[in-house]
Amino acid sequence: MADASQFALMFDPDYLKYIDSLAADSAELYKDDRDFIGYYLDNELRFRIAGNTSPAINLKEWLNFPTDASKPRAFLYAKEYAQNFMKSRGVEPVASNVTTALDDAFLLDVSEYYYRTASEAIRRHDPNHLILGTRLHGRPLTLPQVHEACAKYCDVVSVNMYGMWEPQD
Repeated sequence: MADASQFALMFDPDYLKYIDSLAADSAELYKDDRDFIGYYLDNELRFRIAGNTSPAINLKEWLNFPTDASKPRAFLYAKEYAQNFMKSRGVEPVASNVTTALDDAFLLDVSEYYYRTASEAIRRHDPNHLILGTRLHGRPLTLPQVHEACAKYCDVVSVNMYGMWEPQD
């Protein structure tokens, strides 16, 4: 659940203030630097793990987030987000109603939310440098939803490729 909680935190009510503060701090350092190219939003986020045995963005898991007081309050808001996602598609928000198509659409939706909010925070404080994506690696390289969301809100879709000199099919 560690990977899931990473993304669930985006739905905590303090998230937008938090990323705006991070963006302001980073932009203060670089916004006037003519040799600075741009900002990576993060590094190698695990949108989904190989085999989907422990996916970070998985509609069924999010619908079943525990919401008791011992868990991060972000779980409550992420669960509500997942429920509203299903309701907006006319589907009762229970795990048994999740289809592969709904799960893929949810991955796109959450990915877009992440890239949009992070990019907007940087742009508010530094509109003059590139947004370099999140250095996709591993399983996210095979997820078109992540590529689509990144390309929509970032100037560059960056990729980390280890152990090879050139890309392979």
